[in-house]
Amino acid sequence: MGDGVAIMNRNITERKQAEWALAQSEERLRTIADHIPIMISLYDQTGVIEYANPFWCDRLGWSLKEVQAIGDPLILFFPDVEERRQALEYMLSGLQGWRDFEVMTKYHGRLRTSWWNVPLSDGRSLGIGQDITERYQMEQALRESEEKFRAIAENMSDGIIIFDAASRPLYVSPSYDRQYGYTDGESLTRDPHRLTDVLHPEDREATVAALRNAICSHAETLTYSYRTRHKDGHYFWREDHARFKYESDGTYLGTVVVARDITERKRMEEVEYRLRLEKDRLAMLTRFFQEAVHEFSTPLSTIGTGLYLLARSNDAERRALKAKQMEGEIDRINHLLQSLVLIMKVESVGSAEVTSVDVSSAVRTECRVLEDRYRGQPSLQLDIQADLPLIMGYGHYLNQAFHELLENAYRFTPAEGTIRVNVQAVDDHILVEINDTGCGIAEADLPYVFDMFWRHDEAHTTPGFGLGLAIAKRIIEQHGGTISVSSEIGQGSCFKLTLLVQMTS
Repeated sequence: MGDGVAIMNRNITERKQAEWALAQSEERLRTIADHIPIMISLYDQTGVIEYANPFWCDRLGWSLKEVQAIGDPLILFFPDVEERRQALEYMLSGLQGWRDFEVMTKYHGRLRTSWWNVPLSDGRSLGIGQDITERYQMEQALRESEEKFRAIAENMSDGIIIFDAASRPLYVSPSYDRQYGYTDGESLTRDPHRLTDVLHPEDREATVAALRNAICSHAETLTYSYRTRHKDGHYFWREDHARFKYESDGTYLGTVVVARDITERKRMEEVEYRLRLEKDRLAMLTRFFQEAVHEFSTPLSTIGTGLYLLARSNDAERRALKAKQMEGEIDRINHLLQSLVLIMKVESVGSAEVTSVDVSSAVRTECRVLEDRYRGQPSLQLDIQADLPLIMGYGHYLNQAFHELLENAYRFTPAEGTIRVNVQAVDDHILVEINDTGCGIAEADLPYVFDMFWRHDEAHTTPGFGLGLAIAKRIIEQHGGTISVSSEIGQGSCFKLTLLVQMTS
């Protein structure tokens, strides 16, 4: 037989499948590398770049060929020798972890980047980089914003304090601490549960309630003022503008408070108030003297006429009549003088000693006095609640106020009419009501009832001088109370006054 051909067959299916799988894997990896928005480079142990993905080229501006054509490609990215040394040292160190570098792009723009080393088994390394320029700019802007905020907060006269949801102070500006006389940061060490201790006792409840209500109602802001205690113990006025923070679901997160010392403003307001008060007092005194002169002129004129007639008349009966008229006018002048003296005393009632006053006893006393004077006509109905609390005040003057109000009711109520007096405790006040069935007061006249020397007729034929109700109102106001009147012509009038119940010492 002649020479033949020997054929050997080998099954390479497994190898082909492995090669195909490897090719598929490489294709997937290359697809990822070509499209992922992250810079990827492969470099050897000397720092020579063997591969760079499109995003790397796009961000840095150079193609891989351009980079490989340079003996030391790092000089493109790091013109500064020291920066280039640090970058190469990191690339070859095998260390992992993000490291930030500022690199130069092809068109001489600075790019902020952050890199991570991935050592490979063959000694090469992958460099994975992110463009953090935008993040860096945001961080820089945030730092600058924080610096500006801190500069403003530390140099402004208003104080700033930031609380979390548990009322713990998170930030306190130096100016805030200075308002209280604290050292910088001292407020941060204070117990949040005792923050209200510095509030003035008279302002504490209302201030806390206002803040609580604002948060419960999801208010955005609240402006309020109160007195607060300095480190040395004195109180000063402060005005806070609070801005509340909430989650989208309404959960309270905390509060930013801008605090202003308004002690000087309050002092100026007090001075302004006193000036206005003094101006009002001067106007009142001017009118008072004008009215007083008018009230004195009538009886003095009557007395003058009487004296003239007495000097020229020999008629005994007529002389006696004129003498009696003059005695009446002298009594009228004396009564007017006593009322004027009482008004002056009432104006200075604040200098008198405050004592505990039993309102029920004072009302009963004046009711008995008026009942005896008017001999039970009109009739009086008295209803006083048992065990009324005491108030702090000026007993003699309160008696005078009740006397003037009752006197007014008797004077304008016919003998067959009725006066009803009711005294009771309502919440933290004592309410006194005096109702009569007299002639009543026209609605147009009600605003003037408590004015001095006011009477419903311009001719002043109405009994009295128009001082009683003015005196009563001033006394009630001196006690921090209120007084009002309602009336209807032909039906009578109702005077209501309230007096604040206070704890006696």
